[in-house]
Amino acid sequence: MKVRNPFTPNDWDKLFFLRIIIALQSIHIGIVGAHLLGFPYYVPFQVFEFVFLSYVPGIMLVRMLKLHNLGDAKTTLLAVGLSITMVMTLGLVLSVVGPIVGIAEPISFAPLSISFSIIVMILCLVNYIFDDNLSCVSYIDSGDFFSPIVFISILLPLTAV
Repeated sequence: MKVRNPFTPNDWDKLFFLRIIIALQSIHIGIVGAHLLGFPYYVPFQVFEFVFLSYVPGIMLVRMLKLHNLGDAKTTLLAVGLSITMVMTLGLVLSVVGPIVGIAEPISFAPLSISFSIIVMILCLVNYIFDDNLSCVSYIDSGDFFSPIVFISILLPLTAV
């Protein structure tokens, strides 16, 4: 069975890409809302938020810059680098503009999460309007994941522990 390559979403068709981003954004908003309501913030949610914050804005910027057919490694590295840059820039802007606007603690969970959600939605809108519907999807054969050599390679570090 062939599945879309998750490391090159900048090559997916526009509407499928935006549906995935909006679904991830909805999960992010749900996690943030649950945390603000007082529910505990467990490790799976922290892992999701880490992956979301360190990949999604960067891949949206890569797609917005119309960079396609880069390959798995270049796309992932560019997306992570741009995401980290965007998160750091957002923190800088909030720490400078926040006190002027009246936010008492601009570098806290709620202002960062809300402003980050707004930025991702703005990037979705920009991608929807300006993105050419270039689709050169690469696929991964899922049969390769279930081969004996992959199973042994995964099992080897587990047995060492």
